[in-house]
Amino acid sequence: MQIINILLFLILGAYSLAGIITAGKIKSTADYYVMSEKAPTLFLVGSLCASYMSAVTMGAGAGEAYARGPIMMLLTGPLGAWCGMIIAVLFIGRRLKALGCYTLPDFFTKRFSSREVTFVATLIMIVGLLLYGISQLMAAGYVLSSVTGMTYGTLILIFVITLLLFCVPAGMWGVMLTDTLMFVPILIGSLILCPMILNNIGIENFTTNLPAALDNFWLRGGFENKPISWSVSQFLVWMMFFACSPMVISRVFPARNDFAVIKACLISVPLIAVMVTLVYITAGAMNVTDAVVPYSDAIMVTAYTTQIPGWLGAIGIVAIICAIISTASSLFSIVGFGLSRDLYNISGNIDDDTERENIKRGRAAQAVVIIFAGIIAYLAPITIYNLSVFASAIFAVGWLPVIFLALVWPRMNSLAAFSGMSVGITSLCILTLLTNNGVIVWPSWMNLYLLSIILAFVATISMGLLFRPTHQEMDCYYRILNTHLSDLMTKELRRFPGALETLLREYRSTKRTAWATFILFVSFWVLLLVWII
Repeated sequence: MQIINILLFLILGAYSLAGIITAGKIKSTADYYVMSEKAPTLFLVGSLCASYMSAVTMGAGAGEAYARGPIMMLLTGPLGAWCGMIIAVLFIGRRLKALGCYTLPDFFTKRFSSREVTFVATLIMIVGLLLYGISQLMAAGYVLSSVTGMTYGTLILIFVITLLLFCVPAGMWGVMLTDTLMFVPILIGSLILCPMILNNIGIENFTTNLPAALDNFWLRGGFENKPISWSVSQFLVWMMFFACSPMVISRVFPARNDFAVIKACLISVPLIAVMVTLVYITAGAMNVTDAVVPYSDAIMVTAYTTQIPGWLGAIGIVAIICAIISTASSLFSIVGFGLSRDLYNISGNIDDDTERENIKRGRAAQAVVIIFAGIIAYLAPITIYNLSVFASAIFAVGWLPVIFLALVWPRMNSLAAFSGMSVGITSLCILTLLTNNGVIVWPSWMNLYLLSIILAFVATISMGLLFRPTHQEMDCYYRILNTHLSDLMTKELRRFPGALETLLREYRSTKRTAWATFILFVSFWVLLLVWII
Protein backbone atom coordinates (compact mmCIF):
# COMPACT_ATOMS: atom_id res chain seq x y z
CA MET A 1 0.00 0.00 0.00
CA GLN A 2 2.85 2.39 0.79
CA ILE A 3 4.45 1.75 -2.63
CA ILE A 4 1.12 2.45 -4.32
CA ASN A 5 0.65 5.72 -2.45
CA ILE A 6 4.18 6.88 -3.28
CA LEU A 7 3.72 6.05 -6.95
CA LEU A 8 0.31 7.73 -6.94
CA PHE A 9 1.67 11.06 -5.71
CA LEU A 10 4.78 10.85 -7.89
CA ILE A 11 2.87 10.24 -11.09
CA LEU A 12 0.14 12.77 -10.39
CA GLY A 13 2.79 15.33 -9.48
CA ALA A 14 4.72 14.62 -12.68
CA TYR A 15 1.64 15.03 -14.85
CA SER A 16 0.67 18.24 -13.04
CA LEU A 17 4.17 19.61 -13.60
CA ALA A 18 4.02 18.66 -17.28
CA GLY A 19 0.74 20.54 -17.65
CA ILE A 20 2.09 23.65 -15.95
CA ILE A 21 5.28 23.66 -18.04
CA THR A 22 3.32 23.14 -21.24
CA ALA A 23 1.31 26.29 -20.47
CA GLY A 24 4.28 28.22 -21.86
CA LYS A 25 3.29 27.03 -25.35
CA ILE A 26 -0.09 28.77 -25.17
CA LYS A 27 0.19 31.95 -27.21
CA SER A 28 -3.19 31.93 -28.97
CA THR A 29 -6.65 30.41 -28.84
CA ALA A 30 -5.58 27.98 -31.59
CA ASP A 31 -2.84 26.75 -29.23
CA TYR A 32 -5.29 26.36 -26.36
CA TYR A 33 -8.09 24.62 -28.24
CA VAL A 34 -6.39 22.56 -30.98
CA MET A 35 -2.61 22.77 -30.39
CA SER A 36 -2.45 24.95 -33.52
CA GLU A 37 -3.06 21.64 -35.34
CA LYS A 38 0.46 20.38 -34.67
CA ALA A 39 -0.27 17.06 -32.91
CA PRO A 40 1.83 14.16 -34.33
CA THR A 41 0.60 10.59 -34.68
CA LEU A 42 2.09 9.63 -31.30
CA PHE A 43 -0.02 12.19 -29.44
CA LEU A 44 -3.17 11.10 -31.27
CA VAL A 45 -2.56 7.42 -30.53
CA GLY A 46 -1.69 8.10 -26.90
CA SER A 47 -4.77 10.23 -26.34
CA LEU A 48 -7.21 7.91 -28.14
CA CYS A 49 -5.95 4.80 -26.35
CA ALA A 50 -5.61 6.38 -22.90
CA SER A 51 -9.05 7.98 -23.15
CA TYR A 52 -10.69 4.70 -24.18
CA MET A 53 -9.05 2.66 -21.39
CA SER A 54 -11.20 4.41 -18.81
CA ALA A 55 -12.86 3.48 -15.55
CA VAL A 56 -15.56 1.80 -17.61
CA THR A 57 -13.01 -0.50 -19.28
CA MET A 58 -10.70 -1.14 -16.33
CA GLY A 59 -13.50 -1.14 -13.74
CA ALA A 60 -17.10 -1.76 -14.76
CA GLY A 61 -16.27 -3.50 -18.06
CA ALA A 62 -13.73 -5.80 -16.45
CA GLY A 63 -16.26 -6.45 -13.69
CA GLU A 64 -18.82 -7.55 -16.26
CA ALA A 65 -16.22 -9.85 -17.88
CA TYR A 66 -15.51 -11.34 -14.43
CA ALA A 67 -19.20 -11.84 -13.71
CA ARG A 68 -20.43 -12.99 -17.13
CA GLY A 69 -17.43 -14.13 -19.18
CA PRO A 70 -15.14 -12.15 -21.49
CA ILE A 71 -16.37 -13.36 -24.89
CA MET A 72 -19.86 -11.99 -24.36
CA MET A 73 -18.34 -8.63 -23.45
CA LEU A 74 -15.84 -8.53 -26.31
CA LEU A 75 -18.38 -9.41 -29.01
CA THR A 76 -20.97 -6.86 -27.89
CA GLY A 77 -20.01 -3.50 -26.42
CA PRO A 78 -16.26 -3.31 -27.18
CA LEU A 79 -16.56 -4.63 -30.74
CA GLY A 80 -19.28 -2.09 -31.45
CA ALA A 81 -17.20 0.64 -29.82
CA TRP A 82 -14.17 -0.15 -32.02
CA CYS A 83 -16.30 0.04 -35.17
CA GLY A 84 -17.79 3.29 -33.89
CA MET A 85 -14.32 4.72 -33.31
CA ILE A 86 -13.40 4.09 -36.95
CA ILE A 87 -16.54 5.93 -38.07
CA ALA A 88 -15.86 8.78 -35.63
CA VAL A 89 -12.24 9.28 -36.70
CA LEU A 90 -12.21 8.52 -40.42
CA PHE A 91 -15.67 9.68 -41.47
CA ILE A 92 -16.95 12.33 -39.05
CA GLY A 93 -13.74 13.64 -37.46
CA ARG A 94 -11.84 14.18 -40.72
CA ARG A 95 -14.79 15.98 -42.32
CA LEU A 96 -15.25 18.30 -39.34
CA LYS A 97 -11.53 19.05 -39.20
CA ALA A 98 -11.58 19.91 -42.91
CA LEU A 99 -14.27 22.51 -42.11
CA GLY A 100 -11.95 24.15 -39.58
CA CYS A 101 -13.87 23.10 -36.45
CA TYR A 102 -12.18 23.68 -33.09
CA THR A 103 -15.02 22.00 -31.16
CA LEU A 104 -17.97 19.82 -32.14
CA PRO A 105 -20.58 22.59 -31.65
CA ASP A 106 -18.56 24.56 -34.24
CA PHE A 107 -19.98 22.14 -36.82
CA PHE A 108 -23.58 22.94 -35.87
CA THR A 109 -22.82 26.65 -36.11
CA LYS A 110 -21.22 26.32 -39.54
CA ARG A 111 -23.80 23.87 -40.92
CA PHE A 112 -27.04 25.49 -39.75
CA SER A 113 -26.24 29.08 -38.64
CA SER A 114 -28.88 28.69 -35.94
CA ARG A 115 -28.33 29.83 -32.37
CA GLU A 116 -31.05 27.44 -31.15
CA VAL A 117 -29.49 24.40 -32.79
CA THR A 118 -26.00 25.31 -31.55
CA PHE A 119 -27.32 25.92 -28.03
CA VAL A 120 -29.11 22.55 -27.84
CA ALA A 121 -26.09 20.74 -29.33
CA THR A 122 -23.71 22.40 -26.87
CA LEU A 123 -26.02 21.67 -23.93
CA ILE A 124 -26.18 17.99 -24.92
CA MET A 125 -22.39 17.88 -25.06
CA ILE A 126 -21.90 19.57 -21.70
CA VAL A 127 -24.43 17.41 -19.83
CA GLY A 128 -23.30 14.14 -21.43
CA LEU A 129 -19.58 14.71 -20.93
CA LEU A 130 -20.06 15.95 -17.38
CA LEU A 131 -21.97 12.80 -16.45
CA TYR A 132 -19.36 10.57 -18.08
CA GLY A 133 -16.51 12.50 -16.44
CA ILE A 134 -18.17 12.34 -13.05
CA SER A 135 -18.39 8.56 -13.41
CA GLN A 136 -14.60 8.51 -13.87
CA LEU A 137 -14.00 10.45 -10.65
CA MET A 138 -16.43 8.23 -8.77
CA ALA A 139 -14.61 5.15 -10.04
CA ALA A 140 -11.28 6.60 -8.93
CA GLY A 141 -12.60 7.15 -5.42
CA TYR A 142 -14.36 3.79 -5.05
CA VAL A 143 -11.82 1.48 -6.66
CA LEU A 144 -8.66 3.02 -5.24
CA SER A 145 -9.74 3.75 -1.67
CA SER A 146 -9.30 0.09 -0.69
CA VAL A 147 -5.69 -0.12 -1.92
CA THR A 148 -4.44 3.32 -0.91
CA GLY A 149 -6.02 3.50 2.54
CA MET A 150 -7.35 6.97 1.73
CA THR A 151 -11.01 7.87 1.98
CA TYR A 152 -13.24 8.32 -1.05
CA GLY A 153 -13.52 12.07 -0.44
CA THR A 154 -9.75 12.51 -0.08
CA LEU A 155 -9.10 10.77 -3.40
CA ILE A 156 -11.72 12.89 -5.17
CA LEU A 157 -10.02 16.03 -3.84
CA ILE A 158 -6.58 14.84 -4.97
CA PHE A 159 -7.78 14.07 -8.48
CA VAL A 160 -9.65 17.37 -8.78
CA ILE A 161 -6.51 19.31 -7.82
CA THR A 162 -4.44 17.29 -10.32
CA LEU A 163 -6.92 17.94 -13.12
CA LEU A 164 -6.92 21.65 -12.32
CA LEU A 165 -3.14 21.77 -12.57
CA PHE A 166 -2.69 20.14 -15.97
CA CYS A 167 -6.01 20.90 -17.72
CA VAL A 168 -6.51 24.57 -16.89
CA PRO A 169 -3.13 26.16 -17.79
CA ALA A 170 -2.37 24.40 -21.10
CA GLY A 171 -5.75 23.38 -22.55
CA MET A 172 -5.46 20.84 -25.37
CA TRP A 173 -1.65 20.88 -25.18
CA GLY A 174 -1.76 19.76 -21.55
CA VAL A 175 -4.41 17.11 -22.18
CA MET A 176 -2.74 15.56 -25.23
CA LEU A 177 0.74 15.54 -23.66
CA THR A 178 -0.37 14.00 -20.36
CA ASP A 179 -2.62 11.49 -22.16
CA THR A 180 0.42 10.29 -24.10
CA LEU A 181 2.49 10.03 -20.93
CA MET A 182 -0.31 8.19 -19.12
CA PHE A 183 -0.62 5.78 -22.01
CA VAL A 184 2.76 4.22 -21.10
CA PRO A 185 1.70 2.67 -17.74
CA ILE A 186 -1.67 1.69 -19.29
CA LEU A 187 0.20 -0.17 -22.02
CA ILE A 188 2.40 -1.91 -19.44
CA GLY A 189 -0.61 -2.80 -17.28
CA SER A 190 -2.46 -4.49 -20.14
CA LEU A 191 0.19 -5.92 -22.48
CA ILE A 192 2.77 -7.02 -19.89
CA LEU A 193 1.12 -7.41 -16.49
CA CYS A 194 -2.07 -9.13 -17.69
CA PRO A 195 -0.15 -11.99 -19.41
CA MET A 196 1.93 -12.34 -16.22
CA ILE A 197 -1.27 -12.71 -14.19
CA LEU A 198 -2.64 -15.29 -16.62
CA ASN A 199 0.65 -17.21 -16.46
CA ASN A 200 0.48 -17.16 -12.66
CA ILE A 201 -3.06 -18.54 -12.73
CA GLY A 202 -1.75 -21.35 -14.92
CA ILE A 203 -2.56 -22.72 -18.34
CA GLU A 204 -4.38 -25.76 -16.90
CA ASN A 205 -6.64 -23.58 -14.76
CA PHE A 206 -7.19 -21.25 -17.65
CA THR A 207 -7.99 -23.74 -20.42
CA THR A 208 -9.49 -26.68 -18.51
CA ASN A 209 -10.63 -25.94 -14.97
CA LEU A 210 -12.07 -22.51 -15.70
CA PRO A 211 -14.55 -23.61 -18.40
CA ALA A 212 -15.45 -26.62 -16.25
CA ALA A 213 -16.12 -24.42 -13.25
CA LEU A 214 -17.96 -21.75 -15.22
CA ASP A 215 -20.29 -23.03 -17.90
CA ASN A 216 -20.23 -21.16 -21.23
CA PHE A 217 -17.11 -19.20 -20.25
CA TRP A 218 -15.76 -19.23 -23.83
CA LEU A 219 -19.12 -18.90 -25.55
CA ARG A 220 -20.73 -15.76 -26.93
CA GLY A 221 -23.65 -16.08 -24.51
CA GLY A 222 -21.41 -16.04 -21.47
CA PHE A 223 -22.67 -17.32 -18.14
CA GLU A 224 -26.17 -16.04 -18.82
CA ASN A 225 -26.39 -17.68 -22.26
CA LYS A 226 -27.77 -14.55 -23.92
CA PRO A 227 -29.47 -14.97 -27.33
CA ILE A 228 -27.75 -13.63 -30.43
CA SER A 229 -30.37 -10.89 -30.75
CA TRP A 230 -29.15 -9.42 -27.46
CA SER A 231 -25.55 -9.41 -28.72
CA VAL A 232 -26.55 -7.68 -31.97
CA SER A 233 -28.53 -5.09 -30.02
CA GLN A 234 -25.59 -4.32 -27.71
CA PHE A 235 -23.18 -4.15 -30.66
CA LEU A 236 -25.35 -1.60 -32.49
CA VAL A 237 -25.88 0.54 -29.40
CA TRP A 238 -22.17 0.84 -28.56
CA MET A 239 -21.24 1.42 -32.20
CA MET A 240 -23.66 4.36 -32.26
CA PHE A 241 -22.40 5.58 -28.88
CA PHE A 242 -18.83 5.87 -30.12
CA ALA A 243 -19.57 6.99 -33.69
CA CYS A 244 -20.56 10.42 -32.37
CA SER A 245 -18.48 10.52 -29.18
CA PRO A 246 -16.97 13.99 -28.66
CA MET A 247 -14.07 12.37 -26.81
CA VAL A 248 -13.07 10.50 -30.00
CA ILE A 249 -13.99 13.04 -32.68
CA SER A 250 -12.29 15.94 -30.90
CA ARG A 251 -8.95 14.04 -30.90
CA VAL A 252 -8.84 14.56 -34.68
CA PHE A 253 -8.94 18.37 -34.55
CA PRO A 254 -5.35 18.90 -33.22
CA ALA A 255 -3.86 16.49 -35.81
CA ARG A 256 -0.91 17.72 -37.86
CA ASN A 257 -2.32 16.42 -41.15
CA ASP A 258 -4.54 13.78 -42.72
CA PHE A 259 -1.82 11.12 -42.68
CA ALA A 260 -1.46 11.53 -38.91
CA VAL A 261 -5.21 10.95 -38.50
CA ILE A 262 -5.23 7.83 -40.67
CA LYS A 263 -2.15 6.34 -39.00
CA ALA A 264 -3.56 7.09 -35.55
CA CYS A 265 -6.76 5.23 -36.39
CA LEU A 266 -4.82 2.30 -37.92
CA ILE A 267 -2.75 1.93 -34.75
CA SER A 268 -5.23 2.88 -32.02
CA VAL A 269 -8.23 0.68 -32.77
CA PRO A 270 -6.32 -2.65 -33.07
CA LEU A 271 -4.15 -1.74 -30.09
CA ILE A 272 -7.21 -0.93 -28.00
CA ALA A 273 -8.74 -4.24 -29.07
CA VAL A 274 -5.68 -6.16 -27.89
CA MET A 275 -5.45 -4.30 -24.57
CA VAL A 276 -9.14 -4.70 -23.79
CA THR A 277 -9.07 -8.39 -24.72
CA LEU A 278 -6.20 -9.09 -22.35
CA VAL A 279 -7.85 -7.12 -19.52
CA TYR A 280 -11.21 -8.86 -19.94
CA ILE A 281 -9.74 -12.37 -20.22
CA THR A 282 -7.63 -11.68 -17.13
CA ALA A 283 -10.72 -10.50 -15.26
CA GLY A 284 -12.62 -13.66 -16.26
CA ALA A 285 -9.73 -15.91 -15.29
CA MET A 286 -9.80 -14.51 -11.75
CA ASN A 287 -12.88 -16.68 -11.14
CA VAL A 288 -10.70 -19.73 -10.38
CA THR A 289 -8.31 -18.01 -7.98
CA ASP A 290 -8.62 -17.85 -4.20
CA ALA A 291 -8.47 -14.04 -4.21
CA VAL A 292 -11.22 -12.22 -2.36
CA VAL A 293 -12.94 -9.74 -4.66
CA PRO A 294 -14.83 -7.08 -2.65
CA TYR A 295 -17.04 -6.22 -5.66
CA SER A 296 -16.80 -6.94 -9.37
CA ASP A 297 -15.68 -3.43 -10.44
CA ALA A 298 -12.51 -3.89 -8.34
CA ILE A 299 -11.50 -7.09 -10.12
CA MET A 300 -8.43 -5.61 -11.85
CA VAL A 301 -7.28 -3.98 -8.61
CA THR A 302 -7.55 -7.40 -6.97
CA ALA A 303 -5.74 -9.07 -9.87
CA TYR A 304 -2.83 -6.62 -9.78
CA THR A 305 -2.44 -6.74 -6.00
CA THR A 306 -2.78 -10.51 -5.47
CA GLN A 307 -1.41 -12.30 -8.55
CA ILE A 308 1.94 -10.60 -9.17
CA PRO A 309 4.72 -9.20 -6.95
CA GLY A 310 3.96 -6.04 -4.99
CA TRP A 311 5.97 -3.53 -7.03
CA LEU A 312 4.53 -4.85 -10.28
CA GLY A 313 1.07 -4.70 -8.78
CA ALA A 314 1.70 -1.07 -7.89
CA ILE A 315 2.43 -0.34 -11.57
CA GLY A 316 -0.88 -2.03 -12.42
CA ILE A 317 -2.71 0.25 -9.99
CA VAL A 318 -0.97 3.23 -11.59
CA ALA A 319 -2.28 2.00 -14.97
CA ILE A 320 -5.83 2.08 -13.60
CA ILE A 321 -5.26 5.57 -12.17
CA CYS A 322 -3.92 6.81 -15.51
CA ALA A 323 -6.85 5.27 -17.41
CA ILE A 324 -9.30 7.11 -15.18
CA ILE A 325 -7.50 10.47 -15.08
CA SER A 326 -6.73 10.59 -18.81
CA THR A 327 -10.38 10.03 -19.67
CA ALA A 328 -11.58 12.57 -17.12
CA SER A 329 -9.15 15.22 -18.36
CA SER A 330 -10.26 14.71 -21.98
CA LEU A 331 -13.91 14.98 -21.01
CA PHE A 332 -13.62 18.02 -18.77
CA SER A 333 -11.43 19.88 -21.25
CA ILE A 334 -14.09 19.51 -23.96
CA VAL A 335 -16.81 20.70 -21.56
CA GLY A 336 -14.68 23.70 -20.63
CA PHE A 337 -14.19 24.51 -24.30
CA GLY A 338 -17.95 24.28 -24.80
CA LEU A 339 -18.60 26.78 -22.02
CA SER A 340 -15.87 29.26 -22.90
CA ARG A 341 -16.16 29.11 -26.68
CA ASP A 342 -19.46 27.71 -27.94
CA LEU A 343 -21.96 28.96 -25.37
CA TYR A 344 -20.17 32.29 -25.13
CA ASN A 345 -20.26 32.72 -28.89
CA ILE A 346 -24.05 32.26 -28.92
CA SER A 347 -24.60 35.35 -26.78
CA GLY A 348 -21.58 37.36 -27.91
CA ASN A 349 -18.83 37.26 -30.48
CA ILE A 350 -15.62 35.53 -29.55
CA ASP A 351 -13.79 37.34 -32.36
CA ASP A 352 -14.38 40.69 -30.67
CA ASP A 353 -12.19 39.71 -27.68
CA THR A 354 -8.42 39.64 -27.57
CA GLU A 355 -6.44 36.39 -27.54
CA ARG A 356 -5.54 36.97 -23.90
CA GLU A 357 -9.21 37.39 -22.95
CA ASN A 358 -10.24 34.25 -24.83
CA ILE A 359 -7.51 32.14 -23.20
CA LYS A 360 -8.34 33.55 -19.76
CA ARG A 361 -12.03 32.72 -20.24
CA GLY A 362 -11.11 29.21 -21.41
CA ARG A 363 -9.04 28.57 -18.32
CA ALA A 364 -11.77 29.90 -16.02
CA ALA A 365 -14.34 27.62 -17.66
CA GLN A 366 -12.05 24.60 -17.26
CA ALA A 367 -11.66 25.31 -13.55
CA VAL A 368 -15.40 25.72 -13.01
CA VAL A 369 -16.18 22.45 -14.79
CA ILE A 370 -13.60 20.40 -12.87
CA ILE A 371 -14.62 21.80 -9.46
CA PHE A 372 -18.32 21.27 -10.19
CA ALA A 373 -17.70 17.69 -11.33
CA GLY A 374 -15.64 17.03 -8.20
CA ILE A 375 -18.53 18.18 -5.98
CA ILE A 376 -21.06 15.97 -7.78
CA ALA A 377 -18.67 12.99 -7.71
CA TYR A 378 -18.19 13.49 -3.97
CA LEU A 379 -21.97 13.25 -3.47
CA ALA A 380 -22.01 10.04 -5.62
CA PRO A 381 -25.68 10.13 -6.67
CA ILE A 382 -25.72 7.08 -9.01
CA THR A 383 -23.83 3.90 -9.87
CA ILE A 384 -20.77 4.22 -12.12
CA TYR A 385 -21.77 1.85 -14.93
CA ASN A 386 -25.34 3.13 -15.28
CA LEU A 387 -24.09 6.72 -15.27
CA SER A 388 -21.50 6.09 -17.99
CA VAL A 389 -23.96 4.21 -20.22
CA PHE A 390 -26.61 6.93 -19.89
CA ALA A 391 -24.01 9.61 -20.66
CA SER A 392 -22.92 7.76 -23.80
CA ALA A 393 -26.55 7.36 -24.84
CA ILE A 394 -27.06 11.13 -24.71
CA PHE A 395 -24.70 11.62 -27.67
CA ALA A 396 -26.06 8.67 -29.62
CA VAL A 397 -29.67 9.86 -29.46
CA GLY A 398 -29.00 13.59 -29.50
CA TRP A 399 -26.20 13.94 -32.02
CA LEU A 400 -25.76 10.88 -34.23
CA PRO A 401 -28.86 11.28 -36.46
CA VAL A 402 -28.23 15.02 -36.87
CA ILE A 403 -24.49 14.85 -37.59
CA PHE A 404 -24.78 11.88 -39.94
CA LEU A 405 -27.65 13.34 -41.97
CA ALA A 406 -26.07 16.80 -41.99
CA LEU A 407 -23.02 15.28 -43.69
CA VAL A 408 -24.82 13.14 -46.29
CA TRP A 409 -28.33 14.56 -46.88
CA PRO A 410 -28.91 17.79 -48.85
CA ARG A 411 -32.41 18.35 -47.38
CA MET A 412 -31.09 18.60 -43.83
CA ASN A 413 -32.11 21.90 -42.22
CA SER A 414 -32.01 23.63 -38.84
CA LEU A 415 -35.62 22.71 -37.96
CA ALA A 416 -34.88 19.04 -38.67
CA ALA A 417 -31.73 19.23 -36.53
CA PHE A 418 -33.55 20.86 -33.62
CA SER A 419 -36.42 18.35 -33.83
CA GLY A 420 -34.10 15.35 -34.03
CA MET A 421 -32.08 16.39 -30.98
CA SER A 422 -35.18 17.29 -28.96
CA VAL A 423 -37.06 14.07 -29.76
CA GLY A 424 -33.97 11.95 -29.12
CA ILE A 425 -33.19 13.39 -25.70
CA THR A 426 -36.86 13.58 -24.60
CA SER A 427 -37.57 9.98 -25.59
CA LEU A 428 -34.37 8.81 -23.88
CA CYS A 429 -35.37 10.43 -20.57
CA ILE A 430 -38.97 9.19 -20.71
CA LEU A 431 -38.06 5.63 -21.72
CA THR A 432 -35.31 5.47 -19.08
CA LEU A 433 -37.80 6.43 -16.35
CA LEU A 434 -40.37 3.88 -17.58
CA THR A 435 -37.74 1.13 -17.84
CA ASN A 436 -36.19 1.81 -14.43
CA ASN A 437 -39.65 1.71 -12.82
CA GLY A 438 -40.52 -1.60 -14.48
CA VAL A 439 -43.27 -0.18 -16.68
CA ILE A 440 -41.49 -1.41 -19.85
CA VAL A 441 -39.58 -4.68 -20.25
CA TRP A 442 -37.63 -4.79 -23.50
CA PRO A 443 -37.23 -7.89 -25.70
CA SER A 444 -33.68 -9.09 -26.32
CA TRP A 445 -33.51 -7.58 -29.83
CA MET A 446 -34.47 -4.08 -28.66
CA ASN A 447 -33.58 -1.67 -25.86
CA LEU A 448 -34.51 1.87 -24.96
CA TYR A 449 -31.34 3.36 -26.50
CA LEU A 450 -31.96 1.84 -29.93
CA LEU A 451 -35.59 2.97 -29.85
CA SER A 452 -34.60 6.53 -28.91
CA ILE A 453 -32.08 6.64 -31.77
CA ILE A 454 -34.71 5.36 -34.21
CA LEU A 455 -37.21 7.99 -33.03
CA ALA A 456 -34.57 10.71 -33.41
CA PHE A 457 -33.83 9.56 -36.98
CA VAL A 458 -37.55 9.49 -37.83
CA ALA A 459 -38.10 12.98 -36.42
CA THR A 460 -35.07 14.40 -38.23
CA ILE A 461 -35.95 12.86 -41.60
CA SER A 462 -39.62 13.84 -41.29
CA MET A 463 -38.84 17.51 -40.69
CA GLY A 464 -36.24 17.42 -43.46
CA LEU A 465 -38.89 16.18 -45.91
CA LEU A 466 -41.53 18.68 -44.75
CA PHE A 467 -39.33 21.79 -44.80
CA ARG A 468 -36.78 22.90 -47.35
CA PRO A 469 -33.28 23.96 -46.31
CA THR A 470 -32.27 27.58 -46.74
CA HIS A 471 -29.86 28.67 -49.46
CA GLN A 472 -27.17 29.09 -46.79
CA GLU A 473 -27.72 25.53 -45.53
CA MET A 474 -27.56 24.17 -49.08
CA ASP A 475 -24.34 26.09 -49.74
CA CYS A 476 -22.81 24.68 -46.57
CA TYR A 477 -23.83 21.13 -47.52
CA TYR A 478 -22.15 21.36 -50.92
CA ARG A 479 -19.09 22.97 -49.34
CA ILE A 480 -18.84 19.97 -47.02
CA LEU A 481 -19.32 17.64 -49.97
CA ASN A 482 -16.42 19.22 -51.81
CA THR A 483 -14.07 19.83 -48.87
CA HIS A 484 -11.68 17.01 -48.04
CA LEU A 485 -8.94 16.97 -45.44
CA SER A 486 -6.59 15.25 -47.88
CA ASP A 487 -7.03 18.11 -50.38
CA LEU A 488 -6.35 20.72 -47.73
CA MET A 489 -3.23 18.84 -46.62
CA THR A 490 -1.95 18.65 -50.21
CA LYS A 491 -2.58 22.35 -50.69
CA GLU A 492 -0.70 23.14 -47.49
CA LEU A 493 2.27 20.97 -48.46
CA ARG A 494 2.62 22.80 -51.78
CA ARG A 495 3.69 25.90 -49.90
CA PHE A 496 6.97 24.28 -48.88
CA PRO A 497 9.97 23.01 -50.87
CA GLY A 498 10.07 19.27 -51.50
CA ALA A 499 6.29 18.91 -51.27
CA LEU A 500 6.17 15.83 -53.52
CA GLU A 501 8.90 14.05 -51.57
CA THR A 502 7.13 14.80 -48.29
CA LEU A 503 3.83 13.53 -49.65
CA LEU A 504 5.41 10.29 -50.92
CA ARG A 505 7.25 9.78 -47.63
CA GLU A 506 4.04 10.19 -45.63
CA TYR A 507 2.19 7.85 -47.99
CA ARG A 508 4.84 5.12 -47.65
CA SER A 509 4.90 5.56 -43.88
CA THR A 510 1.11 5.19 -43.69
CA LYS A 511 1.22 2.10 -45.91
CA ARG A 512 3.91 0.48 -43.75
CA THR A 513 1.90 1.30 -40.63
CA ALA A 514 -1.18 -0.35 -42.10
CA TRP A 515 0.65 -3.56 -42.99
CA ALA A 516 2.57 -3.73 -39.70
CA THR A 517 -0.61 -3.20 -37.69
CA PHE A 518 -2.46 -5.86 -39.68
CA ILE A 519 0.32 -8.45 -39.27
CA LEU A 520 0.75 -7.81 -35.54
CA PHE A 521 -2.99 -7.82 -34.91
CA VAL A 522 -3.54 -11.12 -36.74
CA SER A 523 -0.51 -12.65 -35.02
CA PHE A 524 -1.89 -11.72 -31.60
CA TRP A 525 -5.23 -13.41 -32.23
CA VAL A 526 -3.62 -16.53 -33.70
CA LEU A 527 -1.31 -16.88 -30.68
CA LEU A 528 -4.20 -16.29 -28.29
CA LEU A 529 -6.35 -18.95 -29.95
CA VAL A 530 -3.47 -21.44 -30.00
CA TRP A 531 -2.80 -20.83 -26.31
CA ILE A 532 -6.46 -21.24 -25.37
CA ILE A 533 -7.00 -24.38 -27.48
